[in-house]
Amino acid sequence: MSGVAPYNINFEHPPLAKYLIGTFNIFNISYLLPTICIIISVLLIYLIVNRLANSEYALFYAIMTISDTLVITSLFFCLLDPVALLFCSGFLYAMVRHIDSNKCDCDTWWFFIAALLAGLATASKWSSLYILVPALLAFLALRKDIKELPIFLVIASLAYIASFAIDFVHGSMALFVEHHIKMIKYMGQRHKPTFPLFLNGLLTIMFKISVWHHRGIEYLTIKIANSTIVNYSLTYESINRTLIEFEPWLGSFGWIIALFYLLRLVRDSLRNKDPWLVIASATLGSLVLPLLHGNLGWYYLFYAALAPTVLCHYVSKKGIILLVAMNITQIALLELGLINPKYSFELFNPPT
Repeated sequence: MSGVAPYNINFEHPPLAKYLIGTFNIFNISYLLPTICIIISVLLIYLIVNRLANSEYALFYAIMTISDTLVITSLFFCLLDPVALLFCSGFLYAMVRHIDSNKCDCDTWWFFIAALLAGLATASKWSSLYILVPALLAFLALRKDIKELPIFLVIASLAYIASFAIDFVHGSMALFVEHHIKMIKYMGQRHKPTFPLFLNGLLTIMFKISVWHHRGIEYLTIKIANSTIVNYSLTYESINRTLIEFEPWLGSFGWIIALFYLLRLVRDSLRNKDPWLVIASATLGSLVLPLLHGNLGWYYLFYAALAPTVLCHYVSKKGIILLVAMNITQIALLELGLINPKYSFELFNPPT
């Protein structure tokens, strides 16, 4: 916020969401940013469901989402993901509005608004592309007309590049390019997809469990003799155990039901050529982040916000009420301390 190039401070992600966090922090209200982003995101998706289904199911969507333990937890952490979710939700709303407006020969401004929001979402976090790209492909499949696509890409690119303005001020195009090379290298090293990550991501979505090999614990002991001498010793305790972790706090039990119906929604919306295809594709894309890069809690925020739309499409009213009751019970048990947020069980202890 003081004008230092994004390249020189926390280069790992694009800077837009960090600028927003910094702006809120200057006014000592940074704690409000995730709440604002998530509430507006839920409202936008509520409006989408209202257009595609009806107001009753839209209300059920909102209740299911705001009673999701992962969504509630995300309200209290100033991460990049809620900001990215806000722009992605706006993008999806604009795309659905554009599809509807073309039925009555309205203008294409919603499409250009969607392009702007796509650029802002990508400038907040690259993982937004897992939402944006499938949704855009679904839109093109519905429209079968790409004459506006070049304009879309130009607007989105300009919005994305604008967030790196200070990189250009300090080092012109060269620093901008170097920043992206460094980001790509970091992503390749830090978030490289592996089969264990995929397995844990899938198990977490379905059953809230993950499997880990606990190799050992490092202990660092520091002794400060005086202002200039610091002694330290490092010891290592071998554990060599395989653990299963069960995390009751991590999302709604409706996630697995939404997963079951998701492919059906993709199939049905493709067959019917309706705007649900955009939402179904975005929801399918939201699964890619935890499946490729691990089961970190905030990686599921996109899915947590979109999965209830699938439930609203297929599950009966009684079923939705039951899922909401399960969500509320889950929250109550956690808040009362009757269940723990996480349990660890030793699977087996192989010989060292």
